[in-house]
Amino acid sequence: MIVINVDVMMAKRKMSVTELTERVGLTMANVSLIKNGKVKAIRISTLEKLCEALACQPGDILEYRPTGEMAAAPVYGGSSGEISTVQAHGFTPSSENGSYILDTLMPMILGGTWESGR
Repeated sequence: MIVINVDVMMAKRKMSVTELTERVGLTMANVSLIKNGKVKAIRISTLEKLCEALACQPGDILEYRPTGEMAAAPVYGGSSGEISTVQAHGFTPSSENGSYILDTLMPMILGGTWESGR
């Protein structure tokens, strides 16, 4: 699957949806759909505008992940761009799946081992 990382690049550049909308000349609704990865296709001309506005390469925005692989993806929160929580493909932490996050996702994020202290 192809993952769109516009939200990550926006956070790195501390750029709001409004600012990106103005720079690329798309509607706020379309920029929001792209930012949230809710599009099935993207025009090369739109990708070019995004790269120009975000001062990045297409590979910074588009990422290939093998189908079925659930890789940890940081979700950036607020206008400050800090990492607020870890969610992958709509995965929301809860009391039932908390141990999954600690045992499976944390080692992927940290690139090593994780002791959950349970």
